Amino acid sequence: MPRNISKEKVLKFINIPSGLEETPREILEHDFKSIKNIPISGGWGYTQKDAVIINKDAPSVIKDIPFDGASIEKIFVEKRTYEELIIFKPDGAKFNGIKWEMLKQTLINDGKKYFDHLKYRICGHTDDDWRFLKDDYEKNNSFSDDPEGRKNHNEAYSNRLFCYDTEFWFDITSFYEK
Repeated sequence: MPRNISKEKVLKFINIPSGLEETPREILEHDFKSIKNIPISGGWGYTQKDAVIINKDAPSVIKDIPFDGASIEKIFVEKRTYEELIIFKPDGAKFNGIKWEMLKQTLINDGKKYFDHLKYRICGHTDDDWRFLKDDYEKNNSFSDDPEGRKNHNEAYSNRLFCYDTEFWFDITSFYEK
């Protein structure tokens, strides 16, 4: 049974701190060279007030191909998660084997702007747990001849897993402007 991280602990230990000198865009472009000129501004998207603004009319967007805002959201979800669980964490406190699943998506129009509100469940293992599981797996030859050992290993995998729920807010107003 996975261990759930409370909302309070997510706010304190997982979420990227506010008040950084660099913007989320600058941080992401620095840490992930594959995303250059990503058409975003705004915050980290933890709340509607701190929404990531996706601008389909940004100068970096190629005008001759259809804009794919959903792909920008997916990239952001992945990269913010890696920032939270790996890059912003000190050695020994990083997460491994990270997986995420979208739980809910809601389109919200507040009368002025359109928001895409996503809820995700994110799971991973701490460095120590990951090392233990890896060593156990390798030491036992991948449990190729030991179904009971594999079952016990899979149970340990699940019991050592940490999970939490989080939100991503995207201001997608530009999707609706002509």
